[in-house]
Amino acid sequence: MTIESTTHRDQGFSLIEMMVSMAILALITVYLTDMLVRQSRTYTVVDQVTEVQQNMRIVSDIIEREMRTTGFMTGEAGVFCAVDLVGAPDILVVSDDAPFDPTDQPSSNMVVDIVDAEYTGAGTDTFNVSTVLEGAPFYDVDGNATLDSDFFDVQPTAGLPMPFGQSGGVIVYDQTSAAAGVACGRILPGSVSATRLQVDWTFGLPGGTYAPGAANLIPPAGNLVMVPATVYQIDQGGAVAVPPVTSQLLRNGLVIAQDVEDLQIAAWFDLDIDDVQDPGEYFGARTAAPADPLAGLQYVQNQRNNQLLREIRVNLLLRTRNQDANVLASGATPQGQYPNLENRNTVQPPADAFVRRVHTLAIRPRNVGHRINSL
Repeated sequence: MTIESTTHRDQGFSLIEMMVSMAILALITVYLTDMLVRQSRTYTVVDQVTEVQQNMRIVSDIIEREMRTTGFMTGEAGVFCAVDLVGAPDILVVSDDAPFDPTDQPSSNMVVDIVDAEYTGAGTDTFNVSTVLEGAPFYDVDGNATLDSDFFDVQPTAGLPMPFGQSGGVIVYDQTSAAAGVACGRILPGSVSATRLQVDWTFGLPGGTYAPGAANLIPPAGNLVMVPATVYQIDQGGAVAVPPVTSQLLRNGLVIAQDVEDLQIAAWFDLDIDDVQDPGEYFGARTAAPADPLAGLQYVQNQRNNQLLREIRVNLLLRTRNQDANVLASGATPQGQYPNLENRNTVQPPADAFVRRVHTLAIRPRNVGHRINSL
């Protein structure tokens, strides 16, 4: 007689086994997803920090080169100018060395003579000027492929929209008295011709005139001259609030870096000509604790003799494009803070999750401080 086995095991998993497996898989999936999201957020922050540092290196290289060469082939009195604001980013102006051709030039005091000026008293002035530097213009301002001016100004082309704010600056000073200081402003786009230009002393910012115009610079007996200049300023989207609506660093109206929140300047003037940085000789410097031993007064452009200028300090504040998503998602207390640099004195906004970097340049211009009886 044949006996058949009655034991038989069904193939597959039981319902309980399936539910346990799915629960474990769900836990693993949630864990891996959370880890991937965190890694993605971290990568984004690291990528943006790298971008900030790259922008910082590029921008600092450009500014450093132009600060070191300011005053090339022109008088010491017109090498530097700034608008020192305590409630908004500062504005830096240095002479533009591009139009100066040193070939066969017997003098290093080349300037553009001002024939006459039409002072409006409304933040802008019109100047009639003499021939260009060394008789050879550098910029083509009207787009006709002919060089016609030493002042940078992108003028409208027929059939094309007007570029926004693409123009350089000017530094105006008295060639007979460096002690009279300087005045500086942005050229109104589209205003430059071979012998005429308009200067905006407000630099296109709201709120009135930020700097003294040439009419308030010197006595009527003075000999006004000007040099072409490069202007660095922060575009805040028409606002001066903290934090800014937008934060772009402009060079002559052109964006050279995004997410630059602040630009602050300070300058050392060797008042006693001893080549030693003494207290009170750094203008525009920080005054709040921790105290700077070289803290000085606010820099005012028509009160400083550029022949005594020895060092320019530029502070740049850059931030990431976005806040750290890990911090925002975790509910942790944000640690990011918008700092006041140099003599800026504004109410600090609440902490945020932006990552910021501060970069400081302290540059001694090569063409200032060692000439004899030179303006």
